[in-house]
Amino acid sequence: MLLDPTHPKHWETMQRDYKQGAALIKIMRSTVFSDIDRREFDAQAECLNTEIDMSSPVSVPVKLLVSGRFRPEENDTYQKMVGTLRKDWARLLGIPNPTTVWDSGHYIQKESPEEVVLAVDSLVTESGRK
Repeated sequence: MLLDPTHPKHWETMQRDYKQGAALIKIMRSTVFSDIDRREFDAQAECLNTEIDMSSPVSVPVKLLVSGRFRPEENDTYQKMVGTLRKDWARLLGIPNPTTVWDSGHYIQKESPEEVVLAVDSLVTESGRK
């Protein structure tokens, strides 16, 4: 189960396709982020630098839930980039499409816990363990 995950190529893609947004984040990291925010950002960047086999889909049942609500500062360019990365997530996971939770932002588990429970139940059923 993946809940609005960051794609392994997110930062790389953002620096290439949404340079203005990437530059703003770099400035914010240096000037606005708290020490905790900076450590979280750096840890995520480190995590995304790990090698992930992206050549073939996973071989276990999986669900991908993604947010349907973007923040005001996440403009059309950013949303298009994220949409492309979400389609690639679906490819990597071997599923037709991610499930969009329209009334939720990034924290789906807090904002729409019932959707998460339904997805978990569905995975259990699909895996034959229920």
